[in-house]
Amino acid sequence: MADAFINRGIAHEAKNEHDLAIADYSEAIHINPTLAGAFNDRGVAHKVKGEFDQAIADYSEAIRLNPKFAKAFYNRGLIFETKGDTVPALADFEIYQHLVPNDPEASAAIARVKKQKPRE
Repeated sequence: MADAFINRGIAHEAKNEHDLAIADYSEAIHINPTLAGAFNDRGVAHKVKGEFDQAIADYSEAIRLNPKFAKAFYNRGLIFETKGDTVPALADFEIYQHLVPNDPEASAAIARVKKQKPRE
């Protein structure tokens, strides 16, 4: 049952219907609160809407549920980077690189963040 809501949420995302996607991902989470992927997907929808704190919370929950969920680390790192929080961004990108060592995006993200001045 939760999969149906996730699939519909993905369809809503494809049509830029982010609020509907968030509602469907939330329903999937309500049905099965251990679905790390649903938290990650909802985080993506929040990110697109500019709701960065909600996105971080969802990515963090996805990571709590599955500490090897590489994409959640990468996505959370992107939000931290966007917010100018270079220290946690770098940490997330380094974990992502450890989990997915052959992805060139990891090295690019790490290099990009290292060039930025840390927030004080």
